[in-house]
This record gives sequence, structure tokens and C-alpha cells, in this order.
Amino acid sequence: MKLIICILVIFGCASAQLKNITAEAILKYHNDFRSSIAKGTYSTIKGLLPAASNMRKM
Repeated sequence: MKLIICILVIFGCASAQLKNITAEAILKYHNDFRSSIAKGTYSTIKGLLPAASNMRKM
């Protein structure tokens, strides 16, 4: 999530149009992040988060 916010700040504002490659990179990061949470492979300082039991597809 922090990466997405940083990218939007770099481009000026959230309403700025993003190039296709940038939009695809943000989408890939978002999907990878959600996937790791859903599978239970996302680690925090306290350890791994439990796998999602009912994460809906976006």
C-alpha cells in the first residue's frame, strides 16, 4: 500500500492519468500483495499473518 501511495505522490496527485505500464505495475503489486495475504505468506514484525478465509476477488 505504501508503494502505491508513493507512486501517486510522485505523479502529482491521485487524479493524474497514469501511463499504461505504471498502471499495470500498480495492479501487479496490488494483486501480489492480496495474494500473499490470502495464502498466509505475508509476514509482519510479529510473524506471518493467517491465511484469509473469505477474501473476495477484485
